Amino acid sequence: MDLTNEQALQQAVEAHKAGKLQEAEALYRAILQAQPKHPDANHNLGVLAVSLNKSELAVPLFKTALEANPNQGQFWLSYIDALIKTNQLEIAESVLEQGKKLGLAGERVDALEVQLTPLAVVEESESILQKQPSAFTQQRKKESAEKESETSHKKPCFFNSEFGANNVLKLNFPKSVYLEIKNIIESNGFDGLWKVSPNWQSDICWLSPNTLNEFYLFSEIFNSLNIKNLVKEALMLDFNLILYCGFLVRRSKCIDADFHNDWIDTNLKAFTLITPLVEEADDLGLLYIKNDASIGKYFYKPGEAIIFADSFLHSSMPTDLEKEIILLSFTFGIDDMSVWPLIEKYAQSQSNLIRLPNGDFRVRNFGRALGHP
Repeated sequence: MDLTNEQALQQAVEAHKAGKLQEAEALYRAILQAQPKHPDANHNLGVLAVSLNKSELAVPLFKTALEANPNQGQFWLSYIDALIKTNQLEIAESVLEQGKKLGLAGERVDALEVQLTPLAVVEESESILQKQPSAFTQQRKKESAEKESETSHKKPCFFNSEFGANNVLKLNFPKSVYLEIKNIIESNGFDGLWKVSPNWQSDICWLSPNTLNEFYLFSEIFNSLNIKNLVKEALMLDFNLILYCGFLVRRSKCIDADFHNDWIDTNLKAFTLITPLVEEADDLGLLYIKNDASIGKYFYKPGEAIIFADSFLHSSMPTDLEKEIILLSFTFGIDDMSVWPLIEKYAQSQSNLIRLPNGDFRVRNFGRALGHP
């Protein structure tokens, strides 16, 4: 039985959300063959193109979608974002102004305006976690001062234009530190680590400390990266950070995407860090959902870590590697026990031995807390 355009669109969206991009693309194109100016099919095919780093192909699709339905705010945002990605900045500014005259507004619009400023251009070329204050930090200070009264009731959030998403950072560290970490992991072996696997379509396995000695080895690595100070400085946090747990992530195969959040509604009080312990990780990384609803890709690099917080929707990138690889991960956050109820259910999902914000330890298997050693 032949599908109507709307039925085909529904199937395409479901396939798109599931990460079945080839199936979704075929359905979108079938719709456009029957109705070339179909706004949703044009827009969603553009979103798919952006997720595959083909923004130049997305621009005309977004333009057609917007012309077909200028009342859809998301079409304006996607078109402007693609124009920025393809360095068509003057057109992007013009379209943004047109949209604002028609009532386009909100945090996403503010974020696009930031990307079109000189400060935002500087941010694209520099790490947000360098020793010198970054454009990202300077811009956040400026925006915080200008919009304090307007945003005081909103949940804490920061936008990273390199990722096109909220609440995600990159941290770079010297190769010597990477080699030191790798040597610590390899020399200790950690054969006795506690193992747990999520109910995902992959062979991923988390290996976390079973003893305090194992925990403190991970803590030594965490401290050597100076993560606490770098994250505090980059996000202008007014509280101290503490390691909750360090663990290894072992995987070789991921059949399909399983999008999930590590943290929800912690108000930027908890974070996850991931970095590879392999010298070549070109085909390995994360899929994540950008602010424009497209799927972004982050590839792991030795000497580089990705750090994310609330509502960063992500998944292991589908792969089928010949050999098993190891990633290093940390969960860390505020050292205030009053906030622990917001964090606890997420912090304990991957680890057996967890350090609480007050410095005590909890063993997941027994549900009990241990005092300071």
